[in-house]
Amino acid sequence: MPNRFLRLALASWGGFLLVAASLLIFMRQNATITPYILYDQREAGFGTIIRRDLSTRTRLPLTDRRLDASTPFWSPGYRWVAFQERTLDSNNILRSTISLMYPDGSHQRRLTNPMLNGHWHLHGWSPDGRWLLVTSAGNYLDSEIFRIHATTGAIRAITRNQVEDRYPAWSPDGRWIAYISNQSRQDDLYRVSIDGQQIERLTRDAAREALPTWSQDSVWVVFAAHTGRGVDLYRVAAAGGPSQRLTFLEAGSISLPQRAPGQDRFAFTLLLPRQSQRQLMLIDGDGGNLTLASHQSVIGDPIWSADGRWLYFFSPNPVDRSVEDLYRVAANASAPGQVVETAVASASARISPAPLVNLNFHTAPLLLACFSILGLAGLLRLQDRSG
Repeated sequence: MPNRFLRLALASWGGFLLVAASLLIFMRQNATITPYILYDQREAGFGTIIRRDLSTRTRLPLTDRRLDASTPFWSPGYRWVAFQERTLDSNNILRSTISLMYPDGSHQRRLTNPMLNGHWHLHGWSPDGRWLLVTSAGNYLDSEIFRIHATTGAIRAITRNQVEDRYPAWSPDGRWIAYISNQSRQDDLYRVSIDGQQIERLTRDAAREALPTWSQDSVWVVFAAHTGRGVDLYRVAAAGGPSQRLTFLEAGSISLPQRAPGQDRFAFTLLLPRQSQRQLMLIDGDGGNLTLASHQSVIGDPIWSADGRWLYFFSPNPVDRSVEDLYRVAANASAPGQVVETAVASASARISPAPLVNLNFHTAPLLLACFSILGLAGLLRLQDRSG
Protein backbone atom coordinates (compact mmCIF):
# COMPACT_ATOMS: atom_id res chain seq x y z
CA MET A 1 0.00 0.00 0.00
CA PRO A 2 2.75 2.56 0.83
CA ASN A 3 4.55 1.86 -2.46
CA ARG A 4 1.31 2.18 -4.36
CA PHE A 5 0.58 5.46 -2.61
CA LEU A 6 4.13 6.70 -3.32
CA ARG A 7 3.76 5.97 -7.04
CA LEU A 8 0.38 7.67 -7.08
CA ALA A 9 1.76 10.67 -5.20
CA LEU A 10 4.74 11.09 -7.54
CA ALA A 11 2.56 10.79 -10.62
CA SER A 12 0.08 13.31 -9.23
CA TRP A 13 2.86 15.69 -8.21
CA GLY A 14 4.50 15.51 -11.64
CA GLY A 15 1.22 16.11 -13.42
CA PHE A 16 0.40 19.01 -11.13
CA LEU A 17 3.77 20.70 -11.79
CA LEU A 18 3.30 20.21 -15.53
CA VAL A 19 -0.11 21.89 -15.40
CA ALA A 20 1.26 24.72 -13.22
CA ALA A 21 4.20 25.34 -15.56
CA SER A 22 1.90 25.34 -18.59
CA LEU A 23 -0.38 27.84 -16.87
CA LEU A 24 2.56 30.15 -16.09
CA ILE A 25 3.76 29.98 -19.69
CA PHE A 26 0.25 30.76 -20.94
CA MET A 27 -0.03 33.72 -18.57
CA ARG A 28 3.37 35.00 -19.64
CA GLN A 29 2.57 34.75 -23.33
CA ASN A 30 -0.84 36.39 -22.98
CA ALA A 31 0.09 39.15 -20.55
CA THR A 32 -0.34 42.70 -21.77
CA ILE A 33 2.98 44.09 -23.01
CA THR A 34 4.12 47.32 -21.37
CA PRO A 35 7.27 48.97 -22.74
CA TYR A 36 9.21 51.24 -20.40
CA ILE A 37 11.96 53.76 -20.83
CA LEU A 38 14.58 54.64 -18.22
CA TYR A 39 16.36 57.96 -18.30
CA ASP A 40 17.97 60.39 -15.89
CA GLN A 41 16.53 63.86 -15.63
CA ARG A 42 18.90 66.55 -14.41
CA GLU A 43 17.87 69.68 -12.55
CA ALA A 44 20.29 72.13 -10.93
CA GLY A 45 23.14 69.68 -11.48
CA PHE A 46 21.48 66.68 -9.79
CA GLY A 47 20.00 63.66 -11.56
CA THR A 48 16.93 61.52 -10.87
CA ILE A 49 16.29 58.23 -12.68
CA ILE A 50 12.80 58.16 -14.19
CA ARG A 51 10.84 55.13 -15.39
CA ARG A 52 8.21 56.06 -17.94
CA ASP A 53 5.44 53.80 -19.20
CA LEU A 54 5.26 54.38 -22.96
CA SER A 55 1.69 53.08 -23.17
CA THR A 56 0.08 55.13 -20.37
CA ARG A 57 2.73 57.90 -20.26
CA THR A 58 2.89 57.66 -16.48
CA ARG A 59 6.12 58.85 -14.89
CA LEU A 60 7.71 57.21 -11.84
CA PRO A 61 10.86 58.65 -10.19
CA LEU A 62 12.98 55.71 -9.02
CA THR A 63 15.70 57.53 -7.08
CA ASP A 64 15.93 60.40 -4.64
CA ARG A 65 17.15 63.61 -6.23
CA ARG A 66 19.79 63.93 -3.50
CA LEU A 67 21.54 60.80 -4.81
CA ASP A 68 22.43 62.48 -8.11
CA ALA A 69 21.75 59.22 -9.96
CA SER A 70 22.55 58.69 -13.65
CA THR A 71 23.33 56.18 -16.41
CA PRO A 72 20.72 53.46 -15.77
CA PHE A 73 21.25 50.05 -17.38
CA TRP A 74 18.71 47.21 -17.51
CA SER A 75 20.12 43.83 -16.52
CA PRO A 76 19.68 40.88 -18.91
CA GLY A 77 16.24 39.57 -17.99
CA TYR A 78 15.19 43.03 -16.70
CA ARG A 79 15.16 42.06 -13.03
CA TRP A 80 17.60 44.79 -11.95
CA VAL A 81 18.60 48.30 -12.90
CA ALA A 82 22.21 49.31 -12.33
CA PHE A 83 23.14 52.96 -12.04
CA GLN A 84 25.83 55.26 -10.77
CA GLU A 85 25.26 57.85 -8.09
CA ARG A 86 27.08 60.69 -6.43
CA THR A 87 26.46 61.81 -2.86
CA LEU A 88 27.83 64.58 -0.69
CA ASP A 89 29.94 63.50 2.27
CA SER A 90 30.22 65.39 5.56
CA ASN A 91 32.73 67.74 3.94
CA ASN A 92 30.36 68.50 1.03
CA ILE A 93 32.59 66.55 -1.39
CA LEU A 94 30.91 64.42 -4.07
CA ARG A 95 31.66 60.69 -3.82
CA SER A 96 30.63 58.24 -6.55
CA THR A 97 29.26 54.70 -6.15
CA ILE A 98 27.71 51.94 -8.29
CA SER A 99 24.26 50.79 -7.13
CA LEU A 100 21.41 48.41 -7.99
CA MET A 101 17.64 48.55 -7.62
CA TYR A 102 14.52 46.75 -8.77
CA PRO A 103 12.75 48.27 -11.81
CA ASP A 104 10.18 49.84 -9.47
CA GLY A 105 12.89 51.66 -7.48
CA SER A 106 12.77 49.38 -4.43
CA HIS A 107 15.60 47.34 -2.87
CA GLN A 108 18.27 49.93 -3.65
CA ARG A 109 21.72 48.87 -2.53
CA ARG A 110 25.27 49.99 -3.16
CA LEU A 111 27.79 47.61 -4.68
CA THR A 112 30.81 49.84 -4.08
CA ASN A 113 31.94 52.12 -1.33
CA PRO A 114 32.11 55.81 -2.22
CA MET A 115 35.32 56.48 -4.12
CA LEU A 116 37.43 59.01 -2.26
CA ASN A 117 39.80 60.22 -4.96
CA GLY A 118 38.04 59.65 -8.25
CA HIS A 119 34.87 58.40 -9.87
CA TRP A 120 33.23 55.14 -10.88
CA HIS A 121 31.80 55.03 -14.40
CA LEU A 122 29.24 52.36 -15.34
CA HIS A 123 29.40 50.77 -18.81
CA GLY A 124 26.82 47.99 -18.61
CA TRP A 125 26.29 44.32 -17.75
CA SER A 126 27.97 41.08 -18.70
CA PRO A 127 25.89 38.96 -21.11
CA ASP A 128 24.98 36.50 -18.33
CA GLY A 129 23.89 39.27 -15.95
CA ARG A 130 26.36 38.31 -13.22
CA TRP A 131 28.83 41.18 -13.53
CA LEU A 132 28.86 44.93 -14.07
CA LEU A 133 31.53 46.52 -16.25
CA VAL A 134 32.98 49.74 -14.84
CA THR A 135 35.97 52.03 -15.07
CA SER A 136 37.47 53.99 -12.23
CA ALA A 137 39.30 57.22 -12.83
CA GLY A 138 41.56 58.82 -10.25
CA ASN A 139 42.73 61.39 -12.76
CA TYR A 140 42.70 61.80 -16.53
CA LEU A 141 45.91 59.82 -17.01
CA ASP A 142 44.87 56.76 -15.01
CA SER A 143 41.61 54.96 -15.79
CA GLU A 144 41.37 51.22 -15.11
CA ILE A 145 38.70 48.63 -16.02
CA PHE A 146 36.98 46.50 -13.37
CA ARG A 147 34.11 44.06 -13.11
CA ILE A 148 31.83 44.02 -10.09
CA HIS A 149 29.79 40.98 -9.07
CA ALA A 150 26.12 41.98 -9.05
CA THR A 151 25.28 39.78 -6.04
CA THR A 152 28.31 39.95 -3.75
CA GLY A 153 29.83 43.26 -4.81
CA ALA A 154 33.22 41.59 -5.27
CA ILE A 155 35.50 43.78 -7.41
CA ARG A 156 37.95 42.23 -9.89
CA ALA A 157 40.55 44.32 -11.70
CA ILE A 158 40.80 43.65 -15.44
CA THR A 159 43.53 46.15 -16.32
CA ARG A 160 46.36 47.27 -14.05
CA ASN A 161 48.65 49.30 -16.29
CA GLN A 162 48.26 52.80 -14.78
CA VAL A 163 47.35 54.38 -18.12
CA GLU A 164 44.08 55.55 -19.56
CA ASP A 165 41.83 52.57 -20.45
CA ARG A 166 38.41 53.66 -21.71
CA TYR A 167 35.23 52.59 -23.52
CA PRO A 168 35.12 48.94 -22.38
CA ALA A 169 32.63 46.71 -24.23
CA TRP A 170 31.83 43.10 -23.30
CA SER A 171 31.70 40.59 -26.16
CA PRO A 172 28.36 38.77 -26.64
CA ASP A 173 30.02 35.40 -25.92
CA GLY A 174 31.22 36.77 -22.57
CA ARG A 175 34.90 35.93 -23.11
CA TRP A 176 36.50 39.25 -24.06
CA ILE A 177 36.35 42.96 -23.38
CA ALA A 178 37.30 45.43 -26.12
CA TYR A 179 38.59 48.81 -25.00
CA ILE A 180 40.71 51.80 -25.96
CA SER A 181 44.07 52.38 -24.27
CA ASN A 182 46.89 54.89 -24.65
CA GLN A 183 49.53 52.55 -23.24
CA SER A 184 51.38 52.85 -26.58
CA ARG A 185 51.17 56.68 -26.26
CA GLN A 186 48.27 56.85 -28.69
CA ASP A 187 44.66 55.70 -28.56
CA ASP A 188 44.57 52.15 -29.92
CA LEU A 189 42.07 49.30 -29.77
CA TYR A 190 42.78 46.32 -27.49
CA ARG A 191 40.98 43.28 -26.23
CA VAL A 192 41.48 41.62 -22.85
CA SER A 193 40.20 38.37 -21.37
CA ILE A 194 37.74 38.87 -18.53
CA ASP A 195 40.32 37.71 -15.97
CA GLY A 196 42.79 40.29 -17.26
CA GLN A 197 45.45 37.69 -18.06
CA GLN A 198 45.49 37.96 -21.86
CA ILE A 199 45.81 41.37 -23.55
CA GLU A 200 46.05 41.80 -27.32
CA ARG A 201 46.55 44.98 -29.33
CA LEU A 202 44.25 45.08 -32.37
CA THR A 203 45.22 48.36 -34.10
CA ARG A 204 48.66 49.86 -34.75
CA ASP A 205 48.05 52.89 -36.94
CA ALA A 206 48.30 56.64 -36.50
CA ALA A 207 44.54 57.13 -36.14
CA ARG A 208 42.90 57.73 -32.78
CA GLU A 209 40.44 54.91 -32.08
CA ALA A 210 37.37 55.15 -29.84
CA LEU A 211 33.93 53.67 -29.07
CA PRO A 212 34.33 49.93 -29.74
CA THR A 213 31.37 47.58 -29.97
CA TRP A 214 31.00 43.92 -31.03
CA SER A 215 29.36 41.98 -33.82
CA GLN A 216 26.65 39.55 -32.79
CA ASP A 217 28.95 36.51 -33.19
CA SER A 218 31.88 38.16 -31.31
CA VAL A 219 34.08 37.79 -34.41
CA TRP A 220 34.41 41.51 -35.24
CA VAL A 221 34.94 44.71 -33.29
CA VAL A 222 33.39 47.84 -34.82
CA PHE A 223 34.90 51.15 -33.73
CA ALA A 224 35.34 54.81 -34.62
CA ALA A 225 38.67 56.25 -35.74
CA HIS A 226 39.84 59.82 -36.27
CA THR A 227 42.39 60.04 -39.06
CA GLY A 228 42.93 63.81 -39.10
CA ARG A 229 40.43 64.38 -41.93
CA GLY A 230 37.43 63.32 -39.87
CA VAL A 231 35.85 60.39 -38.03
CA ASP A 232 34.66 57.16 -39.67
CA LEU A 233 33.63 53.66 -38.66
CA TYR A 234 35.95 50.69 -39.08
CA ARG A 235 36.00 47.06 -38.06
CA VAL A 236 38.76 44.61 -37.22
CA ALA A 237 38.71 40.89 -36.55
CA ALA A 238 38.78 40.18 -32.82
CA ALA A 239 41.50 37.62 -33.45
CA GLY A 240 43.64 40.28 -35.15
CA GLY A 241 44.28 41.46 -38.69
CA PRO A 242 44.00 44.61 -40.82
CA SER A 243 41.25 47.14 -40.16
CA GLN A 244 38.46 47.53 -42.71
CA ARG A 245 36.89 50.93 -43.34
CA LEU A 246 33.08 50.87 -43.21
CA THR A 247 32.16 54.52 -43.86
CA PHE A 248 33.66 57.38 -45.88
CA LEU A 249 31.88 60.25 -44.15
CA GLU A 250 34.78 62.19 -42.60
CA ALA A 251 32.37 63.30 -39.88
CA GLY A 252 33.09 65.82 -37.18
CA SER A 253 31.99 63.29 -34.54
CA ILE A 254 30.30 59.88 -34.31
CA SER A 255 28.44 58.29 -31.40
CA LEU A 256 28.89 54.77 -30.06
CA PRO A 257 27.40 52.33 -32.63
CA GLN A 258 24.40 50.49 -31.13
CA ARG A 259 23.92 46.95 -32.43
CA ALA A 260 20.39 45.72 -33.17
CA PRO A 261 19.26 42.75 -31.05
CA GLY A 262 20.21 39.48 -32.69
CA GLN A 263 21.64 40.97 -35.88
CA ASP A 264 24.67 42.79 -37.24
CA ARG A 265 23.08 46.13 -38.00
CA PHE A 266 24.21 49.24 -36.19
CA ALA A 267 22.63 52.60 -35.41
CA PHE A 268 24.74 55.66 -34.68
CA THR A 269 24.58 59.43 -34.85
CA LEU A 270 27.02 61.73 -36.58
CA LEU A 271 27.71 65.41 -36.97
CA LEU A 272 28.99 66.35 -40.41
CA PRO A 273 31.20 69.38 -41.03
CA ARG A 274 29.30 72.64 -41.48
CA GLN A 275 26.12 71.11 -40.05
CA SER A 276 24.46 72.06 -36.78
CA GLN A 277 22.44 68.93 -35.99
CA ARG A 278 23.27 65.28 -35.43
CA GLN A 279 21.82 62.75 -37.86
CA LEU A 280 20.65 59.20 -37.17
CA MET A 281 22.27 56.60 -39.42
CA LEU A 282 21.99 52.83 -39.97
CA ILE A 283 24.65 50.52 -41.37
CA ASP A 284 25.25 46.78 -41.74
CA GLY A 285 28.18 45.23 -39.93
CA ASP A 286 30.11 44.83 -43.18
CA GLY A 287 29.57 48.48 -44.18
CA GLY A 288 26.63 47.89 -46.52
CA ASN A 289 23.23 49.60 -46.58
CA LEU A 290 24.29 52.91 -45.06
CA THR A 291 20.99 54.74 -44.54
CA LEU A 292 19.81 58.05 -43.13
CA ALA A 293 17.13 56.91 -40.67
CA SER A 294 15.63 60.25 -39.63
CA HIS A 295 15.78 63.92 -40.51
CA GLN A 296 15.18 64.99 -36.91
CA SER A 297 18.10 66.32 -34.92
CA VAL A 298 19.18 63.59 -32.48
CA ILE A 299 20.34 64.07 -28.89
CA GLY A 300 22.15 61.22 -27.16
CA ASP A 301 22.38 57.62 -28.35
CA PRO A 302 19.62 55.80 -30.26
CA ILE A 303 18.15 52.70 -28.59
CA TRP A 304 16.76 49.61 -30.31
CA SER A 305 13.49 47.86 -29.52
CA ALA A 306 13.62 44.18 -28.60
CA ASP A 307 12.64 42.90 -32.03
CA GLY A 308 14.98 45.27 -33.89
CA ARG A 309 12.06 46.89 -35.73
CA TRP A 310 12.21 50.31 -34.08
CA LEU A 311 14.74 52.89 -32.99
CA TYR A 312 13.97 55.36 -30.22
CA PHE A 313 15.75 58.68 -29.80
CA PHE A 314 15.39 62.15 -28.34
CA SER A 315 15.13 65.35 -30.36
CA PRO A 316 14.72 69.00 -29.30
CA ASN A 317 11.13 70.16 -29.05
CA PRO A 318 10.47 72.49 -32.03
CA VAL A 319 8.69 75.05 -29.82
CA ASP A 320 10.59 74.85 -26.54
CA ARG A 321 14.22 73.94 -27.20
CA SER A 322 14.88 73.52 -23.47
CA VAL A 323 12.99 70.19 -23.47
CA GLU A 324 13.20 67.12 -25.67
CA ASP A 325 10.64 64.95 -27.46
CA LEU A 326 10.86 61.17 -27.67
CA TYR A 327 10.65 59.75 -31.20
CA ARG A 328 10.67 56.33 -32.74
CA VAL A 329 11.52 55.46 -36.33
CA ALA A 330 11.19 52.21 -38.25
CA ALA A 331 14.53 50.44 -38.55
CA ASN A 332 14.02 50.06 -42.29
CA ALA A 333 13.69 53.87 -42.49
CA SER A 334 10.52 53.45 -44.56
CA ALA A 335 8.56 56.21 -42.80
CA PRO A 336 9.25 59.50 -41.00
CA GLY A 337 9.92 59.44 -37.27
CA GLN A 338 6.86 59.31 -35.03
CA VAL A 339 6.58 61.41 -31.88
CA VAL A 340 6.04 59.04 -28.95
CA GLU A 341 5.88 61.72 -26.29
CA THR A 342 6.57 65.44 -26.17
CA ALA A 343 8.46 67.51 -23.59
CA VAL A 344 10.38 64.61 -22.03
CA ALA A 345 13.49 66.10 -20.43
CA SER A 346 16.29 63.56 -20.67
CA ALA A 347 19.98 62.89 -20.38
CA SER A 348 21.22 59.31 -20.79
CA ALA A 349 18.14 57.38 -21.89
CA ARG A 350 17.88 53.58 -21.67
CA ILE A 351 14.77 52.25 -23.36
CA SER A 352 13.85 48.74 -22.32
CA PRO A 353 15.35 46.52 -25.06
CA ALA A 354 12.44 44.13 -24.55
CA PRO A 355 8.97 45.08 -23.38
CA LEU A 356 8.15 44.18 -19.80
CA VAL A 357 4.82 42.52 -19.09
CA ASN A 358 2.09 43.72 -16.76
CA LEU A 359 2.69 40.76 -14.50
CA ASN A 360 4.58 41.93 -11.44
CA PHE A 361 8.34 41.85 -12.03
CA HIS A 362 8.73 38.95 -9.60
CA THR A 363 5.31 37.28 -9.85
CA ALA A 364 6.19 34.02 -11.60
CA PRO A 365 8.34 32.50 -8.79
CA LEU A 366 5.66 33.46 -6.25
CA LEU A 367 2.91 31.82 -8.30
CA LEU A 368 4.94 28.64 -8.71
CA ALA A 369 5.55 28.52 -4.95
CA CYS A 370 1.80 28.88 -4.32
CA PHE A 371 1.06 26.07 -6.77
CA SER A 372 3.65 23.88 -5.03
CA ILE A 373 2.12 24.50 -1.59
CA LEU A 374 -1.35 23.69 -2.88
CA GLY A 375 -0.03 20.53 -4.50
CA LEU A 376 1.66 19.34 -1.31
CA ALA A 377 -1.50 20.05 0.69
CA GLY A 378 -3.49 17.97 -1.76
CA LEU A 379 -1.07 15.05 -1.50
CA LEU A 380 -1.15 15.12 2.31
CA ARG A 381 -4.94 15.10 2.24
CA LEU A 382 -4.87 12.14 -0.15
CA GLN A 383 -2.52 10.29 2.19
CA ASP A 384 -4.86 10.88 5.16
CA ARG A 385 -7.77 9.45 3.18
CA SER A 386 -5.68 6.44 2.13
CA GLY A 387 -4.76 5.78 5.74
